[in-house]
Amino acid sequence: MTDSTRIALAPTAWLTYLWLVGLGLLLPLAYWLIAGLVGLPEFGLVIAAAVGMLAASLSIWMARASRVVIDQGRLELNAGGVFRHSLALDALQLDQVQIHYPPRQLGHMLGPRGRGLSLPGVHLGWFAMPYGRVFVVGPAPTPVLEIRTAGGGLLLAVDNPQDALTRLHAARR
Repeated sequence: MTDSTRIALAPTAWLTYLWLVGLGLLLPLAYWLIAGLVGLPEFGLVIAAAVGMLAASLSIWMARASRVVIDQGRLELNAGGVFRHSLALDALQLDQVQIHYPPRQLGHMLGPRGRGLSLPGVHLGWFAMPYGRVFVVGPAPTPVLEIRTAGGGLLLAVDNPQDALTRLHAARR
């Protein structure tokens, strides 16, 4: 039986959900406006609404599906159910951890996106920072735990940064 420890990520803000639903409604609204101007078929509005709501639902699921688990000496990161990263706890430079508290937005800290998703309030996957590639898990604007590794780092939007850091130190012993 494995002994795994989960690190609680910060909950996604309600404003992010509202933004994602609004984005999903934008597609049928655009179709309706264009259909009125150029005479597109009305059944296309149903398809546009279905695609818009599917995109909004998928985005909301991704915002909620992130996980950070310590298991068998490894840190298992799952960003949005799509982007995954695993590294040994020994690779973490826990003596150089920085905790960034709001109002500093996570999106303002990040450089260009590599392989990831960046929407208002949600950043998931690989991004660039001046010191290398970082793997980002979690919503913003919340406390962000910045952990350096040999080749880059991790940015974790956690519910309680001190508790997350304590769990990481305890698992490393």
